This record gives sequence, structure tokens and C-alpha cells, in this order.
Amino acid sequence: METPQTPVVFIAQSLGGQVLSNYIWDAQLKPRPKWGVWRHNHGNMSRPNLEFRRLRTLRVLITTGCNIPIFVAGLPRKQRVPIARPNDDFVWQNYYDEDEMLGWPLQELNPAYRALVRDHEVNIGNILTSWNPFSHLGYWTDKDVQKPLAEHLKSLLA
Repeated sequence: METPQTPVVFIAQSLGGQVLSNYIWDAQLKPRPKWGVWRHNHGNMSRPNLEFRRLRTLRVLITTGCNIPIFVAGLPRKQRVPIARPNDDFVWQNYYDEDEMLGWPLQELNPAYRALVRDHEVNIGNILTSWNPFSHLGYWTDKDVQKPLAEHLKSLLA
């Protein structure tokens, strides 16, 4: 049996974290859902390609300014269930600024998130932006995010 070998790394900002989490959730469902990219018959797709599409080789998920907590806030804590770990090498790093109104820590959602995600509190922006909605745009240019992201990606290439 062929096994997929292509490692996948995603960096998702803001709503991208929610969208990607939903995609991974759907990819992990059994039986496969009948919506989105999963509505088509994948019988003619090779097993490695199907496993790749289902993100079985997802090694790293990095989220910045992730707003998943906003979308699950109305659910009881026990219903706030994260994706399953796609493989033993999977790592989820979440960067957030507690003063930024759209980015949130994920570990507080429930114990399953604590076991899956590593939250990193950073201080993005500057004196003019760190306290207002414009700070949400600052993750990509902030050294507290850039440096650990670069180091983490570099370690994957070693």
C-alpha cells in the first residue's frame, strides 16, 4: 500500500484559521461528507493523492490572529471539539495578542485544544496600533511572530 510522503505546512491568518480548521474537520469525517470538495467521487484518485487532499501529512498548522473562539463561543465547552491530530508529527502553533480583539488563545476552549495547540502570546503593533483594530493586520510584520515562524520553518527543512 502506498503512503503519502509530502509534508504539508499551513500558515493561516484570522478567518483563515477557522476556514482551514473546517476543511480539516471535513477531511477527517468518516464516512466522507457529501459537500464541498468531498461531494465528488474520489474513486479514481490514487491513495497518496487522496491522503494528501485529506491532509494526513499535515505537519504544521500555524495560526495568527485566529478567531475560532468567536465562532464557538455559544457552544458548551464540551462541544468545542478541535480537529483530530492528523499524524504523530503534527504541531499547531497559535499566535495571538491579548489586546487584539480578533485573535484569541485556543487552549482555553476545552482540554482537547490544550492537548493539541500551543498558544503563544505576542505583543503586535506599536504605540499607535497595538490597542485598536488595526493591530490585527500586524502579525505579518511583527518580529515577535516573524522570528519564531522563521525558526520553526527552518527546523522543518533541516
